[in-house]
Amino acid sequence: MVKLLCIFIWNICVTWWIYYASFGGAAMAIICNPIFMCVVFMIWHNLKRRINKPWAIWLLIPIWLGYEYGHTLWDLTWSWLIIGNAFAFNHNWIQWYEFTGTSGGSLWVLVVNILFFNVIKNSNYKAKQFAKPAAAIIIPITISYLMLALTSTSSVTSDTEKKTYKTLIVQPNVDPYNDKFYFAPEIQLHNLLIQLQGKLDSTIDYLVLPETFLTEDFTEGQENESYSLHFLMDSILASNPNLTIIAGASTFNVYKPGQAKSSTARRDVNSDVYYDYFNTGLQVNKEGISYYHKSKLVPGVERMPFLHYLNL
Repeated sequence: MVKLLCIFIWNICVTWWIYYASFGGAAMAIICNPIFMCVVFMIWHNLKRRINKPWAIWLLIPIWLGYEYGHTLWDLTWSWLIIGNAFAFNHNWIQWYEFTGTSGGSLWVLVVNILFFNVIKNSNYKAKQFAKPAAAIIIPITISYLMLALTSTSSVTSDTEKKTYKTLIVQPNVDPYNDKFYFAPEIQLHNLLIQLQGKLDSTIDYLVLPETFLTEDFTEGQENESYSLHFLMDSILASNPNLTIIAGASTFNVYKPGQAKSSTARRDVNSDVYYDYFNTGLQVNKEGISYYHKSKLVPGVERMPFLHYLNL
């Protein structure tokens, strides 16, 4: 019970903000996720007790890493609390993520914590006993800085004429929870033009806009019917033909009768039409429009889990 309470408090502290987007999504994350984690600890605790050996504490590492990996594969995937993500603001420490991914960071944290735990539980510990946990912290960070230094040196010597792109990033000051999706698309797009005044010229290569900046939902393949896309092309690209616009949008893919559907396809309540709804990244330039679909959607907020079993 103590483990569940601790994990529950941890989940509340780091994921409470989902409430602003979806109360149901927040409830799912804060209630279900601690239960999954507690099951992992129970499995480890029972194994450790049965084995009854000092080294059994290290079984927590493969069990936890297996849980983190498995948690990315199913409909209730929630990778926000993968321990390795904790170093997102300390990227100089984790250049070796290039080879290990975030699982390497989770492994690092677990190893260091177990080493410290083994030292602290010994009431007669001496300062030299902290050598192993200290080394476990220092060595990976040192390797990371060496990788960073070698990469920087290699880049300077081998690519002295590296091409650069001048980029303009726009971040509208709009409340994403209460205002953004209640404004008409025309209002946000015209506000964009106001923000671009005096900043966008022929020297800019990329204009980058936020996630779901285009709040007008439109169907892929029917771009000519989208006011937002016409606005970008007619009001911005027409006068800046060499510009590339990167923007977030919400898009649909409508399946034709008899066409094979994905496992995430849903049926329109007013017809027999099936469609997929995507959180999309758009690239718009003189060569056309390219789409990139977010692959890991937040369950309960951006997607309904187990939709193919619910027959919705």
